[in-house]
This record gives sequence, structure tokens and C-alpha cells, in this order.
Amino acid sequence: MVIVNQSPGHGERSVGPVRVLGERYELGPILGEGGMGVVHRAHDRALGRDVAVKLVPASSPRFVSEARRTAAVLHPAVVAIHDVGTDGDDAYLVMELLEGESLDARVGRDGPLDAAAALAIGLTICDALSAAHAAGIVHRDIKPANVFLLASGGAKVLDFGIAREVDAATTDSGMLVGTLAFMAPEQVRGDKLDGRTDLHALGGTLYHALAGRPPFDGDNAAVLVRAVLDLPPAPLPASVPGPIAAAVLRLLEKQPRHRPADAAAARQLLVEASAGQAPRTSREIELGPVANGPALELAVVPVRTTPPAPVVLRAAATPAVMPRDTGPVARLGAISPEVSKRVAAYGAFGLAIDVLFFHGGALTVVPLVVVTAVGVVAYFARRSP
Repeated sequence: MVIVNQSPGHGERSVGPVRVLGERYELGPILGEGGMGVVHRAHDRALGRDVAVKLVPASSPRFVSEARRTAAVLHPAVVAIHDVGTDGDDAYLVMELLEGESLDARVGRDGPLDAAAALAIGLTICDALSAAHAAGIVHRDIKPANVFLLASGGAKVLDFGIAREVDAATTDSGMLVGTLAFMAPEQVRGDKLDGRTDLHALGGTLYHALAGRPPFDGDNAAVLVRAVLDLPPAPLPASVPGPIAAAVLRLLEKQPRHRPADAAAARQLLVEASAGQAPRTSREIELGPVANGPALELAVVPVRTTPPAPVVLRAAATPAVMPRDTGPVARLGAISPEVSKRVAAYGAFGLAIDVLFFHGGALTVVPLVVVTAVGVVAYFARRSP
């Protein structure tokens, strides 16, 4: 919901006779409205300044919590709260009045932003999220409509109406809360959220700014949910520099552990991308089960990045970190025929050693396993670029 003035005289609607809240705030035209309330331009008679006033029903369960959460986040990139009160059947929230337009409106009118402009907005959002997360608050609804571009330059994050403390439940009365196209998978599933949930939404917001469309889309909610949970976003336009595109996709990772650890790390990721550096990642090879066998899956597909990134081999035991000149590692659900032939050949060689030298004893399966494993590792080592 837009909570500020688009520009003097633009987007404002007269509301009839003047209403004064708390004998102080003289309501003016409506600036915006949505499911969370109606926002007016207003005049503060006591201080002689214009402000934005958000009106919601006094019975709204989120009103007091929104006011407290927003007021708790003290940062220049977060809209400031001046006052709160009730008037008849309405509760009101008094905020600073901003001049400009939302990122959503800007992209809708002018199309995608250039990479430098998008990154500058992204850095500001990171700063706002750092302040919110330090206060123990997850925004839960970062999106282009809640990022406001000031006419004087810069940006601010708006609308903490559905924000929650980090340790609070993720849904209200069992309902999914947020904007689906920009939600993180864990938010869609109703899992516990933390600051990395907002970083996924940051990635979606930057994607929208660079591509002119959300990262995920669908003809209906079911299709959109599947896209958010399981499908990668479409490639960004070719005009977006590679390091910046890679940074945005890193923020949009499905698993929270594959995103930056916090907003400060996300900011550093964007700074490095703006300097032309590819994201440094630490990915995990997940060793899944195979039929009638131990937990083992061939899953090493090296992709070179700069700088080199560590690869984490993850099994039931403690992960072992092996620094290599490899980057993101793709998990293979199936092994290619070529690799299967190699595995069979090395397995047959190991079996021959077992029979010839150890007569197939029960404990001599070790040569079979060792020879097969060494052969497969050597095969992939030769294929590494």
C-alpha cells in the first residue's frame, strides 16, 4: 500500500468536510489505500507541518503491533513514526510525509532500472533490514510496492504491518500472510522465519527492478506456489552484468542456508557484484541414499568461479570442508550412462582383485569399495576444467 504523496496534487482525492484527529491532525486528501488501511495527507496543527496519517479500524489486531515495530526500527531508510492514537471507531498512525513514488510505480511507468540504480536501492534495503533484524523484527513483505523512491533521492522501506518478531509464529490464524510472488519458500510452507526470509524478498525486489517483472509468476495461486517452491526464476535480461545477476540469484536461493547469512553479508554481496566480482559461495553436496545400498550419491559437477569457493561434502556424519577451485555444485538425481559405465568398470576391477587375491572373503569387500571410489574420483578429477 502506498503511504505517501506521489507528487504534489497527484493521486490525491478529496474526502469531503475536514476531519481533525485528536484535536491536532487535520486530514487532507487520500494518498493511498489497501487491505491494511487508508492513508491521508494531513496537517499537524501543533507543529505546523504536513504528515501522513494511516487510518485503520480501532479493533484491528495489528495496529498497535505495527506502530511499535516500526517505531522500534530507527534508521534513515525506514519511514519514521511520529504519533499514534484513536478517534472514535478509528485508530491512527502518524508518519513522516514522503514525496516521490514506489519502486513498483517507477518500474511500471518507465520499465526496468539500470543495474547501478537497482544496486543503490538494494544497498539501502540491506541497511534498513540490518536495523530491523537487529531489533529482532522480520519484515515479511519486502516488495517493490513497499520500497519508496524519494523525489530528493534515496529510498525508504515502508509498511511493517505484517512484520513479526524473529521467534514469533509465521502466520496469522493459520492464513498465509505476505505477497506470494516475493515470498521465500519457507514462508509459503509456514516454516519458522528469520532474517534470510527478507533477503529472499530483497532478491525478488531487485529481480523485478532489473527485469520489469517478478521472479515468479503463474496463472493461478497453485501454479505460483509451485514456482516459488520448486522452480528457478527465468534468466535476467542479457543487459544485466553477470556478477549482478549471480548475486540476485544467490539471494533467491530456495534454501535459506544458501543465501547470505544476514543483511550485512547481503550488502557485501551487492558491493562485490557492483565491482564486477562473482559471488563467493559455499554450497553443499547432499549425499542421498541409493537403492539397496549405503548413503552414497555421485554429485560432483565442478563449475569454475572466481574466487574459488569451498565445497562442503555433507553426509550423516560431520561435514568435511574441502577447498577446491570449484563453484556451485549441482546435485544429480540420476547418474549419466557414461558415468555408470565407468563405475561398473572400476567395480569389476575391484571385484577381480577380491576374488584373485582374497578369495571373495566377507571382509574383502574393502578392495572393491576402495578401487571403485578411487576410480570415480580420478575420473571426475580428469574431467574438471
